[in-house]
Amino acid sequence: MQAYPTYVDVVSEQFHPGFQPRSAELFDALCALSEHFALRVPDELGGRRLTAALVSFVDDHDQPFPEECFPAAAAALIDEWPATVTVPQILASPSCLAQGSLLEAVLVAHFAVRQLARGRDGRACPPLRMDMEARLARGRGVLPFHPEDSRGGDPLGDVYHYLATLAAGLAAGSRRRHRWMLPLFAAGPELMWTVREACFGAPLFYGNHARIDRMGLVHGWRLARR
Repeated sequence: MQAYPTYVDVVSEQFHPGFQPRSAELFDALCALSEHFALRVPDELGGRRLTAALVSFVDDHDQPFPEECFPAAAAALIDEWPATVTVPQILASPSCLAQGSLLEAVLVAHFAVRQLARGRDGRACPPLRMDMEARLARGRGVLPFHPEDSRGGDPLGDVYHYLATLAAGLAAGSRRRHRWMLPLFAAGPELMWTVREACFGAPLFYGNHARIDRMGLVHGWRLARR
């Protein structure tokens, strides 16, 4: 079996300056982090509720939402990461490491970064409500993916998209009953474009995050299948 570094090693590892790790480095770092958690996916996190959380901003409607997918720990997380931060460093922050499973840690990170990026999940955690200036100040240290992967120039959007599909891949790969999530999230970039831009005329100024989405989905699937 391949020996991976511990999660402490991941925090101290120096990645390419100014960017998120390349796909292979990122996956290796996640493998190391996964060893810290008792579970990759807890049984009580259902696929339909998880999907609803990952594809819909809770401030866009006034209906009940899957609260278990928006952990309160996200409010503390954004004060814990360093001035410039990669995905593995976010997931190695205390609020993430305190979770019982890798998926729950990913959901903490996803919620925090998505709120910084879009500001449309304040109903899920009032302490995370902040104006755009504060969100930009907190989020500017989240490093971008390399341009050939990003294709859009939206670091916060790319990172929360990556974390969302990482969560979907973990769920799909760990439970047979969740396998339907795999083709759904694989087609997600095209579905998003069709609904938002083609149907409603809302341009995707930063693209559809397709390469990032699929990177996260593959990483989550492979992590769950290890």
